[in-house]
Amino acid sequence: MRLSRAIVLSRALELLDEAGLEALTMRKLATALDVHVGALYWHFEDKKALLDAMAEEILSGIAAPDPSWEWRARLTCLAGALRQAMCSRREGARLVAGTFVVQPNTLRTGRALTATLLDAGVDPERAPTLAFALFYYVLGHTIEEQARDSIPQESFEAMLSEAEAEAARAGEDPDTSLRAMYAVEAGERFFSGLNVFLDGLAAEGAQRPHRPS
Repeated sequence: MRLSRAIVLSRALELLDEAGLEALTMRKLATALDVHVGALYWHFEDKKALLDAMAEEILSGIAAPDPSWEWRARLTCLAGALRQAMCSRREGARLVAGTFVVQPNTLRTGRALTATLLDAGVDPERAPTLAFALFYYVLGHTIEEQARDSIPQESFEAMLSEAEAEAARAGEDPDTSLRAMYAVEAGERFFSGLNVFLDGLAAEGAQRPHRPS
């Protein structure tokens, strides 16, 4: 098999799913591909370049929603697609968070967010900042979501019970808020928080004339 950039990238993503981000090293990737580690550097100058390419690939399937949709539906679609893309890979959100990528897939997602915010009536000077804020909400939620999913349910229940017991030993009311929060399915928590963000945008956008569709 002739080594190519696409093959290296594909195997790196598979290794991420198999072993996690901490275990992804250039040496282990070379072993998985049955090549000398130096062969990888023909395609990626260093690990950072590889991680950037992996992050860019994770966002490859995000398409701009139909421009005829109302802005709120479009932002909901974009945010949901971004979350889904990062959830498609083990620690995908953590990987994306640790990179700074200026490549087509990433830029396309940013442009779609910004354009939709403008259609919502957001001030053009604030639209890029709010696009980042929305991206960071999705990123932070998904990082936490994937971290929780990596803990076996039995171990997670033990953690909650220990937190409640510790509160009781300290003479405090048992902290039931965490258990109640995690009783809600992750997707429901995600879209509930997203709606709070969108309500704020609606209030801000209502103060300005909307752009024509």
